[in-house]
Amino acid sequence: MKILDNKVVEFVGLAGVGKSHVRRALLQTSEDVMDGQVSNLKLIGVLLKPRSLQILYATIQFVLQMKPTSVRLFFGCLKRWFKYQILIDMAKKHRRPVLLDEGAFQKLRYIKQSSRKSDITLKEVNKKILMKQKWPDFVILVEANPHTVQQRILIRDNKMIDIAIIKEKLLKQREVHLEVNFLNESNVIKIECANIYNEGIVNYQKCIEKIIR
Repeated sequence: MKILDNKVVEFVGLAGVGKSHVRRALLQTSEDVMDGQVSNLKLIGVLLKPRSLQILYATIQFVLQMKPTSVRLFFGCLKRWFKYQILIDMAKKHRRPVLLDEGAFQKLRYIKQSSRKSDITLKEVNKKILMKQKWPDFVILVEANPHTVQQRILIRDNKMIDIAIIKEKLLKQREVHLEVNFLNESNVIKIECANIYNEGIVNYQKCIEKIIR
């Protein structure tokens, strides 16, 4: 796990492609890895610390600069971003990698402003507000093939298999790829999880070896 030491890792890919499975498999390889899943109760406890209040204040400023188009989007991003800033702060302090499965960075990149004329990029926001971490150190892009998409639709969505649906899902994956290419500050590790639903057996050994080698 040396490649991930003291690093923030974001998992990116289509819904159902296997991001959570890969993250859990990585967590089992070492006790020094921090899980990105944090309960609301733990967040409330963290808020009682003075340093956490400073991070919360900076987080509110950061999300407001992104100009979310709804109150729900604002609070959703605020909770997610604050949670990860706390995790990142803990990870840096204890020199442990943290694995983010919910896509906090990705979620913020999709916030749209009310007017296209006033659009500002996340990079421009980063110059104005000092945050603990604005970008992931590594992006693990979990790719799907047509068979994986087909199985995901059949099992998770319970829909009849249609080639048009498969093409639509793979087209969405291309958009994810473009989004990752935007992150030129990050190291991108691409892995393909083929046949992840094959007889209920998930084999991520090759994926793990590619990540931690």
